[in-house]
Amino acid sequence: MKGPAGPLGARAVATITGGSVEGQRVSGKVLPSVSDGWIQRSDGVMVLDVRALFQTGDGALIYMTYEGRLHAAPEIAARLFNPETQESVHPADYYFRTHPVFETGDERYAWLNKIIAIGVGQLRPLLRSLSMGFCSKWRDQSRVACQAMCSAMKVEMK
Repeated sequence: MKGPAGPLGARAVATITGGSVEGQRVSGKVLPSVSDGWIQRSDGVMVLDVRALFQTGDGALIYMTYEGRLHAAPEIAARLFNPETQESVHPADYYFRTHPVFETGDERYAWLNKIIAIGVGQLRPLLRSLSMGFCSKWRDQSRVACQAMCSAMKVEMK
């Protein structure tokens, strides 16, 4: 649903109807009735504001929010936002980056409350895919050592 254009740009909101979460430490399903919002700025950049709730395979509820940016050259954007040509656009041809944060009251996943993930997104027809990496044990270790302890997760939302 498109809203009115304001001083920051044209605002729009969509409902997420479901999806999946797959990862080394977390997996489950995205629950419906959450929001996916964005502002289309005059410079072509989409400012993302997404709020999603997912349920793990063992029943835990996890709330995820992220802000991010999505932009592409005008000729790429024309294909990217057309459902008939979207699959022909390679993710390397556009910029889709986010920084998800999580919230849960389930102690098994309390480590998620302490991290910020870095996400790289991909648009596909009727689906938004976000692959993210996070490191819950950073401390003072070198970047190489930290990468060995990092985890990955993929979230797909319809």
